Amino acid sequence: IMIGGFLIHNNIIVHKHKSSSSSTTRTSWMNQYWDQIQHKTILELTLPGSHNSGTYQNALSPNNDVCTSDYRYSDYLKDPSWNVSSPSPLSQIEFDKQFIPWNINHDLSIQEQLDYGARYFHLKLCIMENKKKDRSSLSPSLQDLSYVVHNHRGYTTQETLQDFIQTMQQFLKKNPKDIIVLGLNNIHFQNDNDDDDDTTEQLESLYTAISRAFHVGKNNNNDDKSILISQQDLQSTNLQELVLEQRKRIA
Repeated sequence: IMIGGFLIHNNIIVHKHKSSSSSTTRTSWMNQYWDQIQHKTILELTLPGSHNSGTYQNALSPNNDVCTSDYRYSDYLKDPSWNVSSPSPLSQIEFDKQFIPWNINHDLSIQEQLDYGARYFHLKLCIMENKKKDRSSLSPSLQDLSYVVHNHRGYTTQETLQDFIQTMQQFLKKNPKDIIVLGLNNIHFQNDNDDDDDTTEQLESLYTAISRAFHVGKNNNNDDKSILISQQDLQSTNLQELVLEQRKRIA
């Protein structure tokens, strides 16, 4: 899992479709081209992917809770340039109505992006601190992923990070030779947080929770078995070893 950057470089494979009518081919492209890619490391592949993957049509809504630390209405009110085209500033409702379409990046949901061949997903997230439920039964160092949502400029989705992880897990079960790469950056919080220690603790809590979500039982040494691909694996382990031998599927 990468936080703060992209992981797509070194053009090795180019995937083209002669027809736009078959999503089945897109869905199974890694299996279809397995003979060509199985001896490549992930860093030797160019993976199709999406930017702001969770901001698809009808996902962002002003009716969802706003991620206040990234919301721009107050900045708009402070900017004197609004009076160039209007004698008075936009109301918050009108501002949201005009601004949300500029923050939608995709026509397809994440499930549909997977089906159309995307294997890299860039996630902008907000930890909705005001929505935390009673987590007395959970470890204090474990973020509840059902309260982490996609976010762009303060607008959030109903779909949570927990939903997204479940979608990925189901897809990988159906496609046993596929891998998925995640990139996380611009992580925000429901409220502004000026305490660096608190921010670091929350980010570590988020990473721990994501890592735990990809634990799939115990290995022969009774250690947690994970499908997460390590940083070293990215450079030195080919897909044949990762996917078929080590059963690692998520970077």
